[in-house]
Amino acid sequence: MLIQISSSSQFREVFKEQKTNDSPVYLYFYADWSGPSRMITPSFEDIAGDEKNEMVFWKSTQRVVRISQKSIR
Repeated sequence: MLIQISSSSQFREVFKEQKTNDSPVYLYFYADWSGPSRMITPSFEDIAGDEKNEMVFWKSTQRVVRISQKSIR
């Protein structure tokens, strides 16, 4: 499952929900302008879209990084 995180409030909401879930989470921060991000993103989305995968994938732009760091402390 892939969850696109687009705001700090959404991050906090999803983070609270995930605390009660036993599934591991992979959090991917990317930047649209970054060459490595553009190379990795398609593979990340393929893996996240695999229905057999029990891991939860979060994807967010680098803009949410500072906000999310403060939210989980």
